[in-house]
Amino acid sequence: MVGFSPQGSSPVALSTEGGLVYTGLIPSRDDDKLGIAFCYAQLGSGYINAGNADGFPGTGFEAVTELSYLMQVTPALSIQPDVQYILHPGSSQLYGNALVVGLRAVLEF
Repeated sequence: MVGFSPQGSSPVALSTEGGLVYTGLIPSRDDDKLGIAFCYAQLGSGYINAGNADGFPGTGFEAVTELSYLMQVTPALSIQPDVQYILHPGSSQLYGNALVVGLRAVLEF
């Protein structure tokens, strides 16, 4: 997916995201899913200029790469560890890049 907005007045002028999911990576685990995704957001020129004027150097874009694996433990329970690496969190070089690790559990009744 790709989206565009006017450069001067939009917080995000360009965004793109996409991903792939592969099912059945491990033999005998036919319902498990491996996923990889990428997202990129470019700020509009008005927001970049305002950020630079306010002391947030290098503002401009944020990019995220994500890897997850959904494990179907039982027909009613799935567990999904997730790792994300974020370049320029908050669209600024003021902060370091971030590594985010999460775990999601779904119990269906």
